[in-house]
Amino acid sequence: MKKWFLIAAAALTAGGLFLMGGAFLAAGMDFSRFDTSRYEDKYYSVDEEFQNIDIQAGDADVTLEYAEPRSVRTETAEVFCTEREKTAYSVRVENGTLTISLDDQRKWYDYIAMFSKKMAVKVVLPLREYGTLKIRGETGDITVPGDFSFGRTDITASTGDIAYSASVRDDLNLKTSTGNIGIRDLSAGAIGMSVSTGKVTAESVSCEGEVSVRVSTGRTELSRLTCANLSSEGDTGRITLSHVDASGSFDITRSTGNVSFESCDADSISVSTSTGNVTGTLRSEKIFFAKTSTGSVHVPECMTGGRCDIKTSTGNIDIEIAG
Repeated sequence: MKKWFLIAAAALTAGGLFLMGGAFLAAGMDFSRFDTSRYEDKYYSVDEEFQNIDIQAGDADVTLEYAEPRSVRTETAEVFCTEREKTAYSVRVENGTLTISLDDQRKWYDYIAMFSKKMAVKVVLPLREYGTLKIRGETGDITVPGDFSFGRTDITASTGDIAYSASVRDDLNLKTSTGNIGIRDLSAGAIGMSVSTGKVTAESVSCEGEVSVRVSTGRTELSRLTCANLSSEGDTGRITLSHVDASGSFDITRSTGNVSFESCDADSISVSTSTGNVTGTLRSEKIFFAKTSTGSVHVPECMTGGRCDIKTSTGNIDIEIAG
């Protein structure tokens, strides 16, 4: 009897998949035709003065834009939201902070639906310097252009990507799980970036203090970056540095990821990896302390310069000085 139940269940499952596939084909693979939710575009005008911005986005895409000169009311902030049924945004100014928060009234059974359109939050701001920018997102992407400057920025996401180009006077902290983080063309007091399986990229960045990068299996690519100190920890993700300069130190730790340098320099350098290779070029002489278990070692024999410690297990070490 049990065998017949399994056969019947398999037949019903196959029939359901066949019908679903036929429905998708009949709709021309346009999944929006099966969307069971209603959407509404909302507009909010913000006339009150504020210095800080706090956005709790849910699964919406978040974009900051500047009010172009063509706008008559350039001192008025505008918020555009694409809202889903039973999920609306509240826009208000409280204690000098523009606060945008999600009011989610859905029950558990409301999640049994097909969504083809993403929620979105677009904030159009007058072009000036602001205080603290805080954005908390989930699956949506977050984009902040280089038209603004902030005193401090804290952005967290889950699977969404973060693209950031605004300068920050003090701390810039960006964190996501499986999403990517990309920063470029900015200056900051200190920078902290953290991902799990996502990728971290930084290009044309100037940092007065420390740049900290934490990854798990994600890749890290840094180019044309200057800072006081650079620290990076990771497991299987490789790290590539091109024209990266630190007035203080490089402190890089990897498990199975490779570490490569291209025309980089720091006063002192410490690199530790297990099965990864350490290769590339530095711009000034270093006193090398290089050690590997089963790999090969090729480093210059220098008598001057800062200390450069490189340790691997099965990885190779191959460093040259290219001034």
